[in-house]
Amino acid sequence: MKNLNRIAIAIAMLGCSAYAVPSIASDFAGPYVGAGIGVGSDRASGSVSTDYEHALAGGVEGGYNWDIGNSRWLFGLDAFYDQTISESRNSTVGSIDFGDKAYGVDGKIGYVMGNFLPYFKLGYGRIKGTNDADGYSENGPRLGLGAEWKFADHWSLSEEAIRMNGRSDTSDTKLTNISLLFSLKYYFASQRPVAAAPIAAAPAYTPPTPAPEPVVTAPPPTPAPMKERITLSATELFAFDSAKLAQPQPKLDEIAQALTSNKQIEKVTVTGYTDRLGSDKYNLKLSTRRAEAVKAYLVGKGVEADRIITVGKGKADPVVQCKDKKRTALIKCLEPNRRIEVEQFTYEKRIK
Repeated sequence: MKNLNRIAIAIAMLGCSAYAVPSIASDFAGPYVGAGIGVGSDRASGSVSTDYEHALAGGVEGGYNWDIGNSRWLFGLDAFYDQTISESRNSTVGSIDFGDKAYGVDGKIGYVMGNFLPYFKLGYGRIKGTNDADGYSENGPRLGLGAEWKFADHWSLSEEAIRMNGRSDTSDTKLTNISLLFSLKYYFASQRPVAAAPIAAAPAYTPPTPAPEPVVTAPPPTPAPMKERITLSATELFAFDSAKLAQPQPKLDEIAQALTSNKQIEKVTVTGYTDRLGSDKYNLKLSTRRAEAVKAYLVGKGVEADRIITVGKGKADPVVQCKDKKRTALIKCLEPNRRIEVEQFTYEKRIK
């Protein structure tokens, strides 16, 4: 005589969407100030000519950066003041001793790569000779090429190569300065979102204990299968802006064990969702990659690949609608929309 033992497993998990850098202010957006030190080299050419002579250089700057739309590009404006100390050198009129002071405004174009920013500068300012060149003061263009690394929430380090020159309206003498500066910068705005508190996981499903052999000649009616939902915190699955699963993943291990030990479950659909932040194309790609990452993990634990179907739906089917304007509050409010769902499945097993 046979008893019917019904075991039902229903699984749903929360994943996390990337904070698409373009939709949330990058680490380099907003106002900043900085100071740097390095080496500068001045040269005069024209009626009075000299070779380049290296000397200590330094400078200060202050500016503002803006993210450009939904791209990773950044535009900035800054005001600067630089100085290269005086150094003696030979010239066509004998030994002269001079350095320079320069000030003006730069425009900047950069490409944000997480906490790293390569950039190009084009500006205009005034360069003034010092000591023996004290009477020389003219306007001219300024070019710069640099890279910046954000090592803390408000702080960054940068390395920048600069060239500036100017030609006198009253003579054919031109003064050129080339400098290499290493700077420490302070950003007034904090762009990094506060990590959401993890969601407590529901208790794991425990199959019921088989009932003892009944004395009746007919089995009781079959009850409807039971279902239970298991949820995981977003931070338990993926790192920031990544489709790479964090390790370890004990909950995924439990799911893999359930699937490998119960072949009655023929197909499982893994669906990835993001919130509405970021472009549709970016979110759709990210949700698909994360669903594939969960599938790859389960396959690595022994689950047959043809039993798992993956789907990326991006920002579709939101659980909540949020109208918060502040970045941190909006990210927190939209958290339920950032998820990965494993389609519910049920199977039955007969025990003699």
